Amino acid sequence: MPVTVIVTQVLSNDDFDVFEIMLRRIFHDKVHALVGGTMASGDSASAPEFFLHHGFIDKIWDDWQKKNFDHKDAFFPTVDTHMPGSDVLPVELIDLSSQPGDVHVEDLSTNAEVQAQSSFRSKLKSVSLSFSE
Repeated sequence: MPVTVIVTQVLSNDDFDVFEIMLRRIFHDKVHALVGGTMASGDSASAPEFFLHHGFIDKIWDDWQKKNFDHKDAFFPTVDTHMPGSDVLPVELIDLSSQPGDVHVEDLSTNAEVQAQSSFRSKLKSVSLSFSE
């Protein structure tokens, strides 16, 4: 099955528990196992592909959050301890558009495409205006 079909299926779930299990099992865990080597070990964060993989997981999470405002607050409600080595609670990291320290997660390729299309249209408009004068 093509990855885009699987991503669509994962994103179609409005129930957090179903979405999270599918995201974790299908995209997170399975990819770590399929890549193998360091990615399938406790030292996976040192593998070069680790951050590419987790960036994709974050993108799917962000896409799911953008589907419905209620998704911004969906998380494991029973987790009330600080993240290891920090004073940050998991609930403070759930909304990818509003991270501590004013950090934002944004799909720049989409913005770049929109800007390029807008720039191209402006140029076409100015070219057509110059020909009509």
